[in-house]
Order: sequence, then structure tokens, then C-alpha cells
Amino acid sequence: MVEKVMKFPEHFGTLRRVLFGFGFGGMPESRVHNVLDVVGSEVLSVLRTELTGVA
Repeated sequence: MVEKVMKFPEHFGTLRRVLFGFGFGGMPESRVHNVLDVVGSEVLSVLRTELTGVA
């Protein structure tokens, strides 16, 4: 996921915000919460570091 988001500026220009949508039909709510926890703790911290100075 990090690699994909890091390529966004190449295609769309400067990033100011990125919106993530989670919730797949039939996925239990507890699983969605787990995904959000992982994205918040692992993915966003890397993106904040990598995108500093890019935006």
C-alpha cells in the first residue's frame, strides 16, 4: 500500500490528502477495525515520514 501511495504524486501531482476506504462486502466489522489499526500504526507512519517535504 505504501508503494502505491508513494506513486500518486507522479500521476496526480502534489498530495495534500489521501482518502482510504475500507469495508468489503461480507467482511466482519472486527476485521475492518483490525485493518484500520494496522494502517494507522504501520502504513500512515511510513507515509508521514516518506512524504515529508513532498507535499
